[in-house]
Amino acid sequence: MRFIPPPPLRIIVPHQVANFIGLQKELYLFDRRLLDASSSPPTEPIPRLQTPSPFPTNLESETELSSWRTLFKKRLAWSESIFSHAQNLAATISETDASTNVVQRSVQIAFSNLEVHSVGLQNSLVKLREWAEGLLVQQDQVFQEWEPAIKRLVRIPVHDEVKKYGQDGSSKERKVSTLVDFFEVKQVQTAAVAARGLAQQFEREVVDLGSTIEDICARTSDLKSDIQKARWVQLVIWPCIGCVG
Repeated sequence: MRFIPPPPLRIIVPHQVANFIGLQKELYLFDRRLLDASSSPPTEPIPRLQTPSPFPTNLESETELSSWRTLFKKRLAWSESIFSHAQNLAATISETDASTNVVQRSVQIAFSNLEVHSVGLQNSLVKLREWAEGLLVQQDQVFQEWEPAIKRLVRIPVHDEVKKYGQDGSSKERKVSTLVDFFEVKQVQTAAVAARGLAQQFEREVVDLGSTIEDICARTSDLKSDIQKARWVQLVIWPCIGCVG
C-alpha cells in the first residue's frame, strides 16, 4: 500500500474577481463566526508591569575592589533586567497599537458599507412613501366615487336592443332596465369593503416599514457618532495621557 499525499489547496475564483482583487490596495478578510452574537473576540492577556527588585546598594567593604565589582555587577544585572522588561512592554504596545489600527481601519470600511446601505434605504423610503401616498389617494378617490357612480347608473335606462346583453345565459331571465342591472351590486359592495380593509392594512405596513427603516438609520447615525468618539479618544486623549505619564 502506497500513501499518496493530497494535492495542494488552491483557491479558485472567477477571472473577473481575480482581476478585481489584483487592483485593490487593501483586502480585509474576517471569520464570519466572529459576527455571531455568542462569540467573543480573541484577546491577548494584558502584560503586567512587574515591580522591580530594590536597587542594589549592599556593599560588603568600601575598601575592597572586589566588593565594588560585585556591587556594580548586581547593578548592571538589575538595569539589564529593567531594560529587557521595558523592551518587552514596548514591543507589546507596538504590536497592540498596530492591531488596533487594523481593527479601526476595518471598522471604518465595514461602516462605510453599512452607511451606503443606510443611505440607500433612506432614499428608497422617500420613494416608497411618495408612491404609497399617491396610491392611497387614488384608492380613497375610488372609495368615495363608487357609490355615487352606482346611483348614476340606476338613473340611466337601457335601450331594448341592449337589454339582451344583460342576460347571463342561465334559464332564469334577468330583468334589465337600467345600466346598474349589468352589475352585481352586492359583489361590488363586498369588494369595496375588502378593498378598504386591504388599503388600511397596506397603509399600516408602510408606516411600520418606515419606522423600521428610520430606526435602522438612527442606529447607524449613533454608531457613526460612537466610532468618531472612539477615534477622537485615540487621537487626542491617549497621547495626552502618555505625555503626562
